[in-house]
Amino acid sequence: GSPVGTLMSSGGIALVLLLPPASFDAWGWRLPFLAAFPLVLIALYIRLKVEESPIFKEMVKLEQITSTYVSDASWFKRDAAGAARTSEDDQNTE
Repeated sequence: GSPVGTLMSSGGIALVLLLPPASFDAWGWRLPFLAAFPLVLIALYIRLKVEESPIFKEMVKLEQITSTYVSDASWFKRDAAGAARTSEDDQNTE
């Protein structure tokens, strides 16, 4: 879960910071990003192999489930519009 991910990322950064500063600046900062690629592949594999619950499958069949795309969510559209207005207001005050 989230706490495990936080501990793993903090531990990875702590290990990389043990490198000499010149090595860290040259190539060491890339190591945590490279280490994340296998984790993304594992997560994708798990996501594709885990089956949906029978209740969810039934709701999809009965068309009781709406789109799960973030861009289709009304809260997302409302918040994005609000953020755009705030950005425009900030630019107008400068």
